[in-house]
Amino acid sequence: MSNVNTTAACLFNRYIPEVIECLILIEYVKAGTLIVAGLGMAAVGFGARFMLRTIPNLGQKMANAATSMPRLDGEMFASSKYYKGGFEPKMTKREASLILGVSPTAPPAKVK
Repeated sequence: MSNVNTTAACLFNRYIPEVIECLILIEYVKAGTLIVAGLGMAAVGFGARFMLRTIPNLGQKMANAATSMPRLDGEMFASSKYYKGGFEPKMTKREASLILGVSPTAPPAKVK
C-alpha cells in the first residue's frame, strides 16, 4: 500500500506546479476579460453621455443648416456648365475656349 501512496504522492508533487500555473493563467484571463469589459462599458457610457448632451442642440443646428442651403431648382442645374453668352459672327479663340471651358492659353493636348 505504501508503494501506491508513494507513487500517487510523486505524481501529485510532479503535476501540482503545472496545475497551479494553469489556474493562475485562468485567473489572469478572467481579470483581463473583466478589464476589457469595464473599458467597453466606460466607452459606451461616455458615448451615451455625449449623445444626450448633443441631441437637444441637434434640431436647431439641422434647421439652421436647412435654411442656409441654396435652393435646388431646375434653373440651377440647366446651364451651370455651359457658357451663357451669345455667339460672334466668326468664332474667335477666346469664344472657343469659353465654350470648351478651358483657358485661352491651354495647350492643344488639354483642349482635346
